[in-house]
Amino acid sequence: MTASGIKLSKSSRNLAFGLHSFLGSLAAIYILLMSLSGAALVFHDEIEAAFLTPKIDNPAVEAAPFSKLISSVEEQFPGYRAAWIHNKKDPRDYKAIYAQRGGERITVLVDGGSARVYGRLNPVLETLKNFHFDLLNAGPGRQWQGVGAMVLLFIGLSGVFLGVPYIKVLLKGKIFQSQIKTWHALAGLLVAPLILNWSVSALSFAYPDQFKGTLAKATGNDAAPIVLARVSGQSLSPDYVAEYIHENFPGEHLLWMKLPEFNSGKYKLVLQRGGHPAVKRTLRLDVGSGILTEGSRSDSSTTDAFVLGWLKKLHFGTFAGVLSKVIWVFLALVPGTLALSGLYMWWRSKRRRDLSGHESSN
Repeated sequence: MTASGIKLSKSSRNLAFGLHSFLGSLAAIYILLMSLSGAALVFHDEIEAAFLTPKIDNPAVEAAPFSKLISSVEEQFPGYRAAWIHNKKDPRDYKAIYAQRGGERITVLVDGGSARVYGRLNPVLETLKNFHFDLLNAGPGRQWQGVGAMVLLFIGLSGVFLGVPYIKVLLKGKIFQSQIKTWHALAGLLVAPLILNWSVSALSFAYPDQFKGTLAKATGNDAAPIVLARVSGQSLSPDYVAEYIHENFPGEHLLWMKLPEFNSGKYKLVLQRGGHPAVKRTLRLDVGSGILTEGSRSDSSTTDAFVLGWLKKLHFGTFAGVLSKVIWVFLALVPGTLALSGLYMWWRSKRRRDLSGHESSN
């Protein structure tokens, strides 16, 4: 590469290049797999709705209690414990129960009226989702994904550090003798903002509470959660909590419930109010104290809520409907090609060094 436009010192450039090459070669296969699985999952909601989850023809007038849904799943799948309930509002839709056994997670579809277990989500789609978000381990897998996101972040930052001084030169035409190097540099610079977004948003998924807390402090919105009520009852069972939400939050639908056994002794409740777009807010109910707090809502105008909202939209490409998702399918493949081209260049460089060392020894 020509030196025109270079303003970085040789030592800082060598350090950045060494970090970029080492981390890139170390994580190349991981990045390739995340790239392929991410591209495959861009339309996972539409695929699931259109082909994998049939509608209930004659839904029951009354919904079955959550405890019945949970027991039906746990009886049908011995050894699994219900962790999440996706309480879809449309009675024609099956409820989704996310159940875990150790680090393994499955999604079970249940008739919300009769509590009849329909079956598991399509295993191919479910395996893709579990791999991309949890590395097939619902326990520490999500945290390991956070480590992978940090590695990707360092790769992206070092790549930007190395590439920015060459932008003007790149725009003038071919500057590398190797077409692979030219592709790697151009593609890396073009998708660098997305790579940084994917890595930062993946960190927010892996460590949601820590990330939100840090972002709230940085934006000056780190106020304590709002205490809404103290819920009294001999047993804060899922049925009791669902009924309490129904009676005390009119117009809001309990869309998600995470059971306290999988959330440090607290229910995590996501409520949704209709509208365009629908407004969601997250509540937490401490089983020990009965204190119900509100942590966040999607209609918040605070800076941290705005940032988190756009991080999620840009991660999944959901900001412009089908058009942005189609574009995201192709863009999601770029990090994989960068990983392969970077690994190839690293291998070529190592091979040249080995040959040079062999010749000098002779």
